Amino acid sequence: MKQMSFADAEYAGKRKQTHRERFLIGMDQVVPWKGLIALIEQYYPKGAPQDRMRESSSTSEG
Repeated sequence: MKQMSFADAEYAGKRKQTHRERFLIGMDQVVPWKGLIALIEQYYPKGAPQDRMRESSSTSEG
């Protein structure tokens, strides 16, 4: 693998941010994530979604 030159490294750091990256950075600054997660966590299902799908498909087949 070719080693990156100083010019390549400098150019790599100056790439343009996408709209999505700017949006997510803004959301991180605005949304109080810890508080929101604490509010939602008690209602969020603990099991994996695949487990629920297997249970519902096995009961609907029979």
